[in-house]
Amino acid sequence: MLYQYFKPDSFDILEHTRIRISRLNFVNDKHEIKFCLNIKSAKKNIEKESKLDSPFVKRSQIQNIIRNYKRAFKKLRSHYHKTMGFICLTTSFNNNRMWERYAADHTGFVIAYDRRKLCPIKLAILNIRYADKSIPLPITTHRKTFDSSILRHMPVIIRAKQTLWSYEDERRMYVSLKSPDRVNPTYYYYDMKPEVIRALYIGKNASADTCNKAKAILNDTRYRHVAIYLMRELGGQLTPEIKS
Repeated sequence: MLYQYFKPDSFDILEHTRIRISRLNFVNDKHEIKFCLNIKSAKKNIEKESKLDSPFVKRSQIQNIIRNYKRAFKKLRSHYHKTMGFICLTTSFNNNRMWERYAADHTGFVIAYDRRKLCPIKLAILNIRYADKSIPLPITTHRKTFDSSILRHMPVIIRAKQTLWSYEDERRMYVSLKSPDRVNPTYYYYDMKPEVIRALYIGKNASADTCNKAKAILNDTRYRHVAIYLMRELGGQLTPEIKS
């Protein structure tokens, strides 16, 4: 199972059986898919490739090459934002910090998904790796060397986040962006079948209105298979209690 946390006003995911896709420029960690340059080795690399001695490689030349790299990275990141999105999932339904941050301080809910039915392609769901150091890409004047370096490091770059987010234990599903939402063109959605949803966990501080909405939606014949739980705090631990 994989899980996703929601605020109490997010029941449209169940009404329309679709998940809103996150986009790169709107993530909470601005270091995601961020390219880092190995500036220290720039001069040496350029001299070696140009077969020039040190005096011939001026500081202004290196700075100009670095500027070109930064422009290229900006375009690449913009390309990913326009063509690729992702769905952020986690491995636990009782993560207190996640309830506080993403489910409006326990007033929202968590949905449990069947991982295999959500994404039949196993490799499409990636384990996020947490580290505070970025991988520095070598500065080069050769396009093929640059391209091969990007390709070699992209599998690591697209699954990297800072350690301050490690409590999320994130699993990320990357998807292509297709047609935008008709009402709000900045939104994209991933359609799924009702059987993908296996359980619903309602926050310990959820209002009666939220509980009633959840129950009403799950009375739909599409969701008769979905178990519904109320979260309770017992002995300092969040524990699910089956709701009749």
